[in-house]
Formats: sequence, structure tokens, C-alpha cells
Amino acid sequence: DTSPDIKKEKLLVIGYELFGKKIGIEIPKKRINSILVNLGFGINYLEDSRIQVIVPSWRANDINIPEDLVEEVARVYGYQNIPSILQPIVYIDQPKDMEDIFVFQNKIKLLLKHLGLNEVINYSMISKSMIEDGGLKIENHLRLSNSISEEIEYLRTSLLPSLYKNIQDNSGRKEVMRFFEIAKVYWLKKNDLPDEVYKIGIATNTDYFDLKGIIEAIYKELNIDFCHSREGGNPDIIEKDGVFMTEIDLQKLINNYHQVPKFKSLNPYAVIKLDKTFELSPKTTYAIVRQKAFKSKLLQKIELVTLFNNKLTLRFYYSLSSRNITEEEAKEELALVR
Repeated sequence: DTSPDIKKEKLLVIGYELFGKKIGIEIPKKRINSILVNLGFGINYLEDSRIQVIVPSWRANDINIPEDLVEEVARVYGYQNIPSILQPIVYIDQPKDMEDIFVFQNKIKLLLKHLGLNEVINYSMISKSMIEDGGLKIENHLRLSNSISEEIEYLRTSLLPSLYKNIQDNSGRKEVMRFFEIAKVYWLKKNDLPDEVYKIGIATNTDYFDLKGIIEAIYKELNIDFCHSREGGNPDIIEKDGVFMTEIDLQKLINNYHQVPKFKSLNPYAVIKLDKTFELSPKTTYAIVRQKAFKSKLLQKIELVTLFNNKLTLRFYYSLSSRNITEEEAKEELALVR
């Protein structure tokens, strides 16, 4: 035979543990050896539960890697002898290392999508007009020296100008729009490269309460205490032309994230609910009211009922885990909140 394509024997090294790992069950070593020998393979025994398999020339075309040998053993062993069971599912619900910002991003993205928001991806560069429309300062932005267009001339310091434009560009549809973006912003540093900070930007054309509910859902999912008022607090809610927007520092969320929520047993005693309306002013904000209210040992939680014409109505839940309280006791505590 003078054919130049005559195949030669080849050698492959494989560990016995690979068979169990790939097939899903442990096949006795003697059975593996027997199958390989009967198929025409040679075997040299090595240390550490490994073997060197001699692949004959007539199998040199289709046996190239150790996994090919695993497939041969599984085929002869019989697929019908391999139990049809699902492998255990490993959930990456809570990242072990919260510095893995990409894993954390995916957690937030999944939550926001479940809440009905649509993800958008915008350019990291924006125009001068977008900066000015967003009430931001040009001098805080890094200008590209070789920009190909005025539309992408500056590195953005906020996600909100782009999200606002997304809402405005689609406003003709007369539909509810709820957009979010998780991306970097770039903060100018003197005589150095800009700081790259991950932000969560959210914009909606619904209302203040809708956006506030989204923010609360994020904080609740991450087991972070949330406190917000329309006049201040963190994060801020901005309204412009019927578009409500907010921006959250992703790294700060990571720093405050509690992987395991604190256990709190159910209260066996009755809860007394009382409503009270406050007139908002610079001296009376939700944050201040909340701070004063929680000085009471009877208060369990506060809920927002309505917010209209600078009047805030809150619902206070009073109870004790050791005994029933009277309505008079609850009213006395509420009277101290003013």
C-alpha cells in the first residue's frame, strides 16, 4: 500500500474519574478496561488512576481526545444502563464574592425585567445638547479629541440624559414606557484617567409612585433598608416633562447588600393600624417623620397611603411581641410624631 494517508497509532492519557464525571455513573475500572480492549485499544497503566490508551491506526480518524474514549465506553456499556436522572442544579442566586459586579448586575437585571421594565443599551458618549438639557455641567465631562460626530462627543457622567431621550423618542406611541440601563459613567479626574463607576438608571413615563415602588423593590430584594422622600434622600427621583427618573450607585448597593435576611418571627398579637396626614415642608419630610416615628418601641412598620398637593398620608402599624396593646397606647405614640 503506497497511500500517503496511512494513519499511525496515537496515544491518549485519561483518568478513570473522567468516565464517571462525563457519563454520570461510576463504571468499574475492570469493565472500562475490558470494553477498551475488546474495541481494539491497547492499555498501559500509569500512576494516579490514569491509563495510556493506544489508539489503533484504523480508529485514528475518529478518536482524537479523551472524551472520545468516554463516548466509546458509554456506547458499549449501554445507554439504557445509565439512569435518566437530572443532575443537581447549582443556583447562583447570591454571589459568593460581591465584588463580582457582573454577577450582581445580572441579579438586578433579572429583577427589573420581572417588574416589567425593558433594558436599553446606550452609547457611553453623549452630545453637548444632551448634557445641557439634563442640567449637567459641560466642564465635568471628558471631551473626546477625535469624535466622529457631535452626537457622541463627551463621555457621560450620568445615565439619565440617555434614558430621558429614549422615553422622548418613543413618546409618540402613547404607551407606558419603563426603561432601565446598567452601565458605566465616567467622572473626570484631574491629571488622571476618569473614574469608571457602574450606575443603575431607571426612567418611566408613568408617575412618581411607580418609580418609587421599583426602587423599593430593588432594596427589598437586596435586604437593604430603604428610606426616601420626595424632597430628598438617596436615591433621588427627578421629574422632567412627565418623565420620572432615578440613578443608583451599583457599588453602594453591593456594599450594603445582605445575603442572608435577618430572621424575624411572626407577631402572635394584634396589630393596630392608624393613619395620619402630614403637610410636607423643608422641615417635615418623610425621612424626618420616619425617624421620629421609629423612636417608638411599639411601631412595626410604616406605609405610604397617598401623596397629594404636598400632603403625605402614612399608615402606622403598632404592636408588641410580648402582649396586646390598646388603641389608646398606639394613639399616644402617634401623637408624638409631628
